[in-house]
Order: sequence, then C-alpha cells, then structure tokens
Amino acid sequence: MIKQMDPKRPTLSLVKMVVLQIQGDAIGGRMPPVPTYVKDCDFDADDGRGRIIMTQNRSDAKRFALASEALEYWRTQSKVQPLRDDGRPNRPLTAYSVSILRDDQEPM
Repeated sequence: MIKQMDPKRPTLSLVKMVVLQIQGDAIGGRMPPVPTYVKDCDFDADDGRGRIIMTQNRSDAKRFALASEALEYWRTQSKVQPLRDDGRPNRPLTAYSVSILRDDQEPM
C-alpha cells in the first residue's frame, strides 16, 4: 500500500532547518573565521568547561528543526559542573555570541 502525503502537513525535507553561527566570544574579544558554525559540543568535557567543535563548512554544522531547539542547545548547562564560581549557570556555549540561521539564509 502506498500512502499519499498530506500536502497540508510538511515533511521534514520541506521544513527549513536552522544552524548556530558563531559571531564571536561573548565579551567581544576573539572573533572566529567568518563564517563559523557549531558542529558539536560536549558540555561536560574538561571538567564541565565544555569542548566546542566548530566548522566553517555549513553543511557540517549541527542542524535543528526549530530555532527554539537551537536556542535550548546553546543554553545547555553542564551536568558535571552545573554552576560557575560566581554561582551562575555554567553554559559553555554561551561563552560565544551566536545567530540562528535558516538553511536558506545567507551567513551574517
């Protein structure tokens, strides 16, 4: 039996995916080569400081179905070291300012 797709319900291939583009570090110092995207992050590596893998190849970037999922990933807190020395949440990726871009959107 062949199932016909419902044209009102988009399939994953029709949904625009989003990526995280690194704009620079959060304090305005170091700038990565442009454009640079988040490929992966181990939030618990290096005693909770995190290990971020970046790529300049957009096709290698980590993809998210929704911008809210990308934002949630960016704000992920380390489980190994949940708090920083100042008592605030330890979120390794937030050391970088990012933009959330659709697949069809030009890099900033």
